[in-house]
Amino acid sequence: MYLISSLIKKNIYFYLIALIFCMATFIGCSNDDVASKNKADFSDRGYKSTEHLVSADWLNGKLENEKLILIDVRSEEDYIAGHIPGAIHVNPKTAFQQEDNRGVAGMLPPKEHVELVLSSIGASADSEIVIYDGIKSLWASRGLWALEVYGHEKTALLDGAWTLWDNKGLPTSTAIPTVIGTDYKFKGDPNTNLIAGYEEVLESIGDTEKLVCDTRSPEEYAGRD
Repeated sequence: MYLISSLIKKNIYFYLIALIFCMATFIGCSNDDVASKNKADFSDRGYKSTEHLVSADWLNGKLENEKLILIDVRSEEDYIAGHIPGAIHVNPKTAFQQEDNRGVAGMLPPKEHVELVLSSIGASADSEIVIYDGIKSLWASRGLWALEVYGHEKTALLDGAWTLWDNKGLPTSTAIPTVIGTDYKFKGDPNTNLIAGYEEVLESIGDTEKLVCDTRSPEEYAGRD
């Protein structure tokens, strides 16, 4: 009887271990499926990395995630007319750029300024921040760049911006979310490798290892605008 009881216990122990292993494997596969689903949307585009890009379908499945901070940088009028549920409106022209003492616009604000912006929308160090705008993601890219310079670890742009989200018929809302402010602080030093100063651009003109890209309109590039 003791031998039979011992064998039964061993068998039960074995099956429990096997069950736990199978559950872990299933959960791991499920997580991989989510990641694959996100990356599959970009697999035919030849991107070197999709670390900072998320699909509309992926975001739609993450809207209830408490760690998600969704930033809408379109005009306030467009935001009020309808936005992605839970999105918080941020004015990118005051949040992610400023004029210097010479009146030159487009300068990166100090980290303390960006910290105040993130504090005002309830962000924390472990928040997953996704930014979107109307069409071309110009201001959204600016916001992501600012967060990357100062070291927020989880940042992304919405592929296709608001236009694709709306065209796909995904959920929209006119409700303004309630925000509980935080005391956000960046960790570590800014990544100045992501900033090209005036002197570096001048030096790159004769450097065959460097390329300066002008992303303004053709009219601006040609000097007609």
